[in-house]
Amino acid sequence: MRIRCNLAALTALKTITRECRPADQAELRTLARWSGWGAFPEVFDDTNPDYAWVREELAEMLTGEDLAAAARSTLNAHYTDAA
Repeated sequence: MRIRCNLAALTALKTITRECRPADQAELRTLARWSGWGAFPEVFDDTNPDYAWVREELAEMLTGEDLAAAARSTLNAHYTDAA
């Protein structure tokens, strides 16, 4: 599921940033799976209970400002399959 890939990429990025180091090979593979939020605007719809778990995880990982920026990105981000 691409949402889980995005969450894993955010987790890896936070770890790398906190530790002030370059990504290792496993983290690079995780970061490469990032697809953005354009395909998942429903994640940021507070009335959609199906994605409450994602909103909870994002709220733990991101600041309020970063979370708002992620939600705004759905308006102009368009998913393009790598294939």
